[in-house]
Amino acid sequence: MTLFADDSTVLFTNEDENELEENINSAIFKIIQWLRNLVDLKAVLTAYHGFVATTLRYGVMFWGNSTNRELAFKAQRRCIRAMCNLKQRDSCKPHFKKLHILTLPSLYIFECAVFVKSNPKEFQFRSGPRHKDKLTLLPAP
Repeated sequence: MTLFADDSTVLFTNEDENELEENINSAIFKIIQWLRNLVDLKAVLTAYHGFVATTLRYGVMFWGNSTNRELAFKAQRRCIRAMCNLKQRDSCKPHFKKLHILTLPSLYIFECAVFVKSNPKEFQFRSGPRHKDKLTLLPAP
């Protein structure tokens, strides 16, 4: 996947997605698992937000709907398993809720909603009975 801001500026590439997964994986094994044995869960959660969550948030609007997003989501789940000392096949869903962490798909939806709310002049509602609730991105001038 390659995204372009205009005809000459590349915003996000497949290499960026691979680097994203590597960054999250290194945070899991080098930081989260090591810290889990030394400090309480609150400190581990702070490390998660400092390393993993910021990495996931960076550019999620651009790559959050790409075909490789599942790799980053798997890495996020591995991190939750490491933080909560879960087995590989254990469900992470209740632990996302308990720790108040947004899943990657939820984070993508949240960031897109924040962008639309912050830039209302860039969008317009379609007219007509079938499309009255749909937003449309206005064309560039």
